[in-house]
Amino acid sequence: MVRDRPADLAASRRAGLRILTLALAAGFAAGCGGGDAVRLPTSGTPHPVRGKLTVPAGKSIAGAKVNLVPDGFAGPTPTGEVKADGSFELTSVTAGDGAADGSYKVKIDPPPGVPLAKTVIPGRFADEDSSGLKVVIKADTAEIPPISLAPDAKAAPGRRD
Repeated sequence: MVRDRPADLAASRRAGLRILTLALAAGFAAGCGGGDAVRLPTSGTPHPVRGKLTVPAGKSIAGAKVNLVPDGFAGPTPTGEVKADGSFELTSVTAGDGAADGSYKVKIDPPPGVPLAKTVIPGRFADEDSSGLKVVIKADTAEIPPISLAPDAKAAPGRRD
């Protein structure tokens, strides 16, 4: 059987273009390469949550970031910039919106441009798995327990279940 080559070639190109178009659309819908893309929490809408980071007397940690990493669910990582008095307000998507309900592991980042070794932040707090810190946010949680960076502090600040 002899096929009409120009017609087969045109049909093949159309099929290839359809596949390429579908692949690109799927990639864009999935957010390919969007490391900074905003992901809405699967555990609900964020609500205002604040906290306090305590440090040894005479030390400052202003500008450090407290990060709540979702533990067991997909969602944004609420962060809070530490003020001079140690207080912070969490942000998930828009400034001050807080955190959604769920369980979170906690890590602390040093202020921008300051190496961890030059801060009062013990190294274990730089990673959510080694920090030992966990918090549970519920609908009635407006403030998480204080997080202490004192050298003799226990790893976990306590849980609010």
